Amino acid sequence: MVTLGRKFILVAFATNSDAMRAQSIFQTKKLSGRLIPIPTELSAQCGLAWRNEMNQKELLEKTITEEKIRFQSIQILDL
Repeated sequence: MVTLGRKFILVAFATNSDAMRAQSIFQTKKLSGRLIPIPTELSAQCGLAWRNEMNQKELLEKTITEEKIRFQSIQILDL
């Protein structure tokens, strides 16, 4: 069940291989997010995005930088 009014950080990817690599790294780093189909109001070339809780935003961004993860965009999603 989705609670309305919650904010998430969404990392969209240009390719499936970028999304799969990121998922593997994020899971190794114990980030609580998951790979999801990109919401219809947003767009990404491969159609996949990593959705994560806002309380892990800094860790997520640090991991992206340190691991040189390729991504298309990072957005805040308000559900």
